Amino acid sequence: MSSVRVKQREHGLTFFQLFKKSPHFTSLLFGQIFSYLGSSITNVIMPIVVLQETKSAAMMGTVMAVYMVPFILLLPFSGVLVDKMNKVKPCYWNSFKE
Repeated sequence: MSSVRVKQREHGLTFFQLFKKSPHFTSLLFGQIFSYLGSSITNVIMPIVVLQETKSAAMMGTVMAVYMVPFILLLPFSGVLVDKMNKVKPCYWNSFKE
């Protein structure tokens, strides 16, 4: 049985070296982290606020269902579209969406 030789990069950058080398990478990474954190907080707080204001679990469920409809409808199409596009552009535009 023969072995396959794999060419490895000798001078690859580590994750922490990217912070030193590129301030744009650092800005993008922390921007994405805070954006994701804000979106996650919205998913937790919105049903709580609706429940407190309306005192109705049915209204809370309705609001959350309406909130999720665009995601359910667009995710199958956006997955196919992103696979056909340049990988940098969706990441760039996604940072403005959130």
